Amino acid sequence: MLSILEQSGPVSAPDVAAIIEATQPIGVRVDEVHAGPVRTIPTTMTAGIVECQSAYALLPDDDVLLVRIAHTLSCREDDDEVASIRVAHIVSFKVTADLETSRPAMSAWVDTNAYFLAYPYVRQFFTEITAALGLPPVVLDYRRRDDWPTDAPAGGQSSPGTAKPQIP
Repeated sequence: MLSILEQSGPVSAPDVAAIIEATQPIGVRVDEVHAGPVRTIPTTMTAGIVECQSAYALLPDDDVLLVRIAHTLSCREDDDEVASIRVAHIVSFKVTADLETSRPAMSAWVDTNAYFLAYPYVRQFFTEITAALGLPPVVLDYRRRDDWPTDAPAGGQSSPGTAKPQIP
Protein backbone atom coordinates (compact mmCIF):
# COMPACT_ATOMS: atom_id res chain seq x y z
CA MET A 1 0.00 0.00 0.00
CA LEU A 2 1.25 3.44 -0.93
CA SER A 3 0.58 6.32 1.47
CA ILE A 4 1.19 9.87 0.28
CA LEU A 5 1.72 12.39 3.06
CA GLU A 6 0.92 16.10 2.81
CA GLN A 7 4.39 17.23 3.77
CA SER A 8 6.79 19.56 2.05
CA GLY A 9 10.52 19.86 2.02
CA PRO A 10 13.48 18.77 -0.01
CA VAL A 11 13.40 15.58 -2.04
CA SER A 12 16.37 13.23 -2.08
CA ALA A 13 17.41 10.59 -4.59
CA PRO A 14 16.64 7.83 -2.03
CA ASP A 15 13.05 9.19 -1.75
CA VAL A 16 12.56 8.70 -5.50
CA ALA A 17 14.40 5.36 -5.49
CA ALA A 18 12.01 4.07 -2.81
CA ILE A 19 9.03 4.80 -5.08
CA ILE A 20 10.76 3.04 -7.99
CA GLU A 21 11.33 -0.02 -5.79
CA ALA A 22 7.69 -0.04 -4.64
CA THR A 23 6.12 0.18 -8.12
CA GLN A 24 6.07 -1.82 -11.35
CA PRO A 25 4.87 -0.40 -14.70
CA ILE A 26 1.93 -2.40 -16.05
CA GLY A 27 0.57 -0.36 -18.94
CA VAL A 28 0.63 2.73 -21.13
CA ARG A 29 -2.42 3.90 -23.06
CA VAL A 30 -3.79 6.97 -24.80
CA ASP A 31 -6.43 8.63 -22.64
CA GLU A 32 -7.50 11.66 -24.68
CA VAL A 33 -6.79 13.13 -28.13
CA HIS A 34 -7.67 16.40 -29.81
CA ALA A 35 -6.20 16.96 -33.27
CA GLY A 36 -6.88 19.58 -35.90
CA PRO A 37 -8.42 21.07 -37.74
CA VAL A 38 -5.58 21.09 -40.25
CA ARG A 39 -5.83 24.53 -41.83
CA THR A 40 -3.42 23.91 -44.72
CA ILE A 41 -0.84 21.34 -45.74
CA PRO A 42 2.47 23.17 -45.37
CA THR A 43 5.46 22.81 -47.64
CA THR A 44 7.75 23.48 -44.69
CA MET A 45 6.68 23.07 -41.11
CA THR A 46 8.13 23.47 -37.66
CA ALA A 47 6.64 21.70 -34.68
CA GLY A 48 7.26 21.61 -30.98
CA ILE A 49 5.74 20.84 -27.63
CA VAL A 50 4.21 24.02 -26.25
CA GLU A 51 2.63 22.59 -23.12
CA CYS A 52 3.18 19.60 -20.87
CA GLN A 53 1.16 18.73 -17.78
CA SER A 54 1.33 15.77 -15.46
CA ALA A 55 -0.78 14.47 -12.60
CA TYR A 56 -1.13 11.25 -10.66
CA ALA A 57 -3.85 9.39 -8.80
CA LEU A 58 -3.77 6.41 -6.49
CA LEU A 59 -6.41 3.68 -6.69
CA PRO A 60 -5.83 2.19 -3.22
CA ASP A 61 -8.37 -0.63 -3.56
CA ASP A 62 -6.47 -1.96 -6.57
CA ASP A 63 -2.96 -0.94 -5.44
CA VAL A 64 -2.60 0.90 -8.75
CA LEU A 65 -0.97 4.27 -9.34
CA LEU A 66 -2.02 6.17 -12.48
CA VAL A 67 0.14 8.91 -14.00
CA ARG A 68 -1.47 11.14 -16.64
CA ILE A 69 0.89 13.03 -18.92
CA ALA A 70 -0.60 15.48 -21.44
CA HIS A 71 1.23 17.25 -24.26
CA THR A 72 0.21 19.89 -26.77
CA LEU A 73 2.10 20.00 -30.05
CA SER A 74 1.98 23.14 -32.18
CA CYS A 75 2.61 22.70 -35.91
CA ARG A 76 3.51 25.94 -37.67
CA GLU A 77 4.33 27.25 -41.09
CA ASP A 78 6.17 30.52 -40.59
CA ASP A 79 4.03 32.45 -38.07
CA ASP A 80 0.79 30.60 -38.81
CA GLU A 81 -0.40 27.66 -36.76
CA VAL A 82 -1.29 24.82 -39.13
CA ALA A 83 -2.55 22.43 -36.46
CA SER A 84 -2.59 21.92 -32.73
CA ILE A 85 -2.56 18.38 -31.39
CA ARG A 86 -3.17 17.45 -27.76
CA VAL A 87 -2.74 13.96 -26.37
CA ALA A 88 -2.84 12.56 -22.86
CA HIS A 89 -1.30 9.22 -21.96
CA ILE A 90 -2.00 7.20 -18.82
CA VAL A 91 0.85 5.15 -17.41
CA SER A 92 -0.29 2.52 -14.89
CA PHE A 93 1.91 1.19 -12.11
CA LYS A 94 1.20 -1.68 -9.73
CA VAL A 95 2.14 -0.86 -6.14
CA THR A 96 4.17 -3.90 -5.08
CA ALA A 97 5.34 -2.88 -1.60
CA ASP A 98 4.25 -0.80 1.36
CA LEU A 99 5.62 2.72 1.20
CA GLU A 100 5.00 6.02 2.93
CA THR A 101 6.16 8.99 0.85
CA SER A 102 5.48 12.70 0.30
CA ARG A 103 3.79 14.71 -2.44
CA PRO A 104 7.10 16.38 -3.41
CA ALA A 105 8.74 12.95 -3.75
CA MET A 106 5.84 11.75 -5.91
CA SER A 107 6.16 14.82 -8.15
CA ALA A 108 9.90 14.22 -8.49
CA TRP A 109 9.26 10.55 -9.35
CA VAL A 110 6.71 11.54 -12.02
CA ASP A 111 9.15 14.06 -13.57
CA THR A 112 12.26 11.90 -13.36
CA ASN A 113 10.91 8.38 -13.96
CA ALA A 114 7.28 7.98 -15.01
CA TYR A 115 7.64 10.71 -17.63
CA PHE A 116 10.70 9.09 -19.20
CA LEU A 117 8.88 5.76 -19.35
CA ALA A 118 6.00 7.39 -21.29
CA TYR A 119 8.06 9.61 -23.60
CA PRO A 120 8.78 7.00 -26.34
CA TYR A 121 5.02 6.45 -26.65
CA VAL A 122 4.48 10.21 -26.89
CA ARG A 123 7.10 10.49 -29.65
CA GLN A 124 5.55 7.61 -31.59
CA PHE A 125 2.05 9.04 -31.23
CA PHE A 126 2.99 12.46 -32.62
CA THR A 127 4.86 10.90 -35.56
CA GLU A 128 1.86 8.72 -36.46
CA ILE A 129 -0.87 11.34 -35.94
CA THR A 130 0.87 14.06 -37.94
CA ALA A 131 1.34 11.64 -40.85
CA ALA A 132 -2.30 10.50 -40.56
CA LEU A 133 -3.43 14.14 -40.71
CA GLY A 134 -1.51 14.61 -43.97
CA LEU A 135 1.19 16.71 -42.33
CA PRO A 136 4.90 16.04 -42.53
CA PRO A 137 5.59 13.41 -39.83
CA VAL A 138 6.99 14.98 -36.67
CA VAL A 139 9.84 13.21 -34.91
CA LEU A 140 10.42 14.74 -31.49
CA ASP A 141 13.96 15.08 -30.19
CA TYR A 142 15.40 13.04 -27.36
CA ARG A 143 14.27 13.99 -23.88
CA ARG A 144 17.35 14.69 -21.81
CA ARG A 145 17.55 14.31 -18.03
CA ASP A 146 18.39 18.01 -17.64
CA ASP A 147 15.23 18.93 -19.60
CA TRP A 148 12.41 18.71 -17.11
CA PRO A 149 9.09 17.76 -18.72
CA THR A 150 7.17 20.45 -16.87
CA ASP A 151 9.54 23.18 -18.08
CA ALA A 152 7.80 24.96 -20.91
CA PRO A 153 9.45 26.75 -23.79
CA ALA A 154 8.93 30.50 -24.13
CA GLY A 155 5.25 31.25 -24.41
CA GLY A 156 4.21 27.83 -23.14
CA GLN A 157 2.78 26.72 -19.85
CA SER A 158 3.84 24.13 -17.36
CA SER A 159 1.75 22.31 -14.85
CA PRO A 160 0.73 24.62 -12.02
CA GLY A 161 2.59 24.32 -8.77
CA THR A 162 5.24 21.99 -10.12
CA ALA A 163 8.81 23.01 -9.48
CA LYS A 164 11.99 21.23 -10.44
CA PRO A 165 12.84 18.84 -7.65
CA GLN A 166 16.28 19.33 -6.20
CA ILE A 167 17.76 15.86 -6.08
CA PRO A 168 21.41 15.64 -5.09
